[in-house]
Parts: sequence; C-alpha cells; structure tokens
Amino acid sequence: MTAEPSHRRGQAIADVVLDATLGLLANRGYAFTVEEVAAAAGVHKTTVYRRWETKAALVAAAVGRLAAQDIPVERTNDPITDLTALAVLVARSLRHPAAVQALRAVVAAAGEDSDLLPTARRFLTDRYQLAVAIVDDAIALGALRTDIDATLVWEAIVNPLHLRAITGTPTSDDVARALVALVVNGARRTCPPGMRCSGVSGAGFRGVEQRARPGHGDTVAEVFDPGAVDRGYREDGVADGVRECHDPGEVWPGSS
Repeated sequence: MTAEPSHRRGQAIADVVLDATLGLLANRGYAFTVEEVAAAAGVHKTTVYRRWETKAALVAAAVGRLAAQDIPVERTNDPITDLTALAVLVARSLRHPAAVQALRAVVAAAGEDSDLLPTARRFLTDRYQLAVAIVDDAIALGALRTDIDATLVWEAIVNPLHLRAITGTPTSDDVARALVALVVNGARRTCPPGMRCSGVSGAGFRGVEQRARPGHGDTVAEVFDPGAVDRGYREDGVADGVRECHDPGEVWPGSS
C-alpha cells in the first residue's frame, strides 16, 4: 500500500526536475549545469544524479518527454486533408516559445555533445509514424504515386517548418498548408489510368500512351498537366500525329 504513493512522489519529483531542465534549455540553451537544474527544481543534486547519471541523459529525458506529447489528428476519409491538418498542428506547436527554444537547444546541444545526437534525431522525427501512415493511405488510394518514399514526403513538409522555427521565421497555418500543397502536387499520381509516365515537363511528369493509327504509324498522346486532364485533346496536324492535352481556349498556330 505504501509503494504506490512513494512512486507517485518519485514521479512528481522527476516531473519537477524535467520541467526545470526544459526551462533552462529554453532560457539558456545547453549552457547550464546539473547543479543549477537541482536548484531550480528545489531538490538536492544527488536526487538528480540518482535518476540521470549525466547531463546528456537528463536533457534527453526532458526533451523526450516534450517530444512524446501527442498532436491529435482526427482521421477522415481524405488522407491529404489529414496530412494538411497534421502539418498545421505541427506549425502551431512550433509557435509556442518554449517549443521553439527547446528545438533550438536540442539542436545546439547535439552539436556540443555527441551523446545527444540520438535525442535530437528522435525529437525531430517524432510523429513520423502517424504522418507516414497518412501518406501510405494516400498512396494506397491512388492519390499519390506508388514510387515515392512516404517518409521523404513528410520530411519535405516538416523539415522546413522546423528550420523556420529555429531561424525565427513565422510558421503560420498558411505556410504549413502551402508546404503540403507544394509537396503533394509533386507527388501526385500524374499518369491517368492506362497511361505510362515518361519524361518530365514544366508541369510535372507526362503520361504517354502509344496508339496505332492506320496509315500514319503511331499516335502519341501526352498529358502535360494531369491535374487538369479532360481539358480536351486536339491533333496538331504534324506527321507523327502528336496529340497534346491543352486548354481548349488556346489558339493553336495555323488553326482556323
């Protein structure tokens, strides 16, 4: 009966020490001592050392607890919407001064103490599992290409948010949405069903299909902007019978 209250007291002391560590990280970066943590927490330094043998271990525990805080995302039937929601929530979390200072501190500390490199890595890659699962769902549903790396997609979204926070550049909701749109547009499935991807144009990958045209050899159909398909096909009249996806309002050279 006495063990659990003792455990609760022990956890309460640990929480106070970790809070003090995060406070010093936020205010001073890595330039503090374990003795100063103990003083800020109101405990003896031996209490700290009994739990964490080194300063690096203490900082790792404090940062790990911060990184473990969940960012709740309500899943929908649209993984792109879910990915956008997650990016926006990350951006909002990075607008809190304590989170920004902790991010700066752990990156700086990892540069001073190689023992903290795994901690920095875990801090920066936290929530990857949820994000990667969302991207995998988008791939499975055909919204994104199957040849992309789901982790790289999320890194391309979240790493700029981390960098903006570290450098003091605002991480607004609109910035998060724009990053998702930019990355997702580059990762979208760009070949309509029945077509194969070949080459790159200014608008992205092109879908190419070879079709036999009696008496004229092969006809090649190309989709330059698959996100805007069905705008109309029109033959340009050249000998190879190239047909391109274009805006029907466009005036073609030589057309009447």
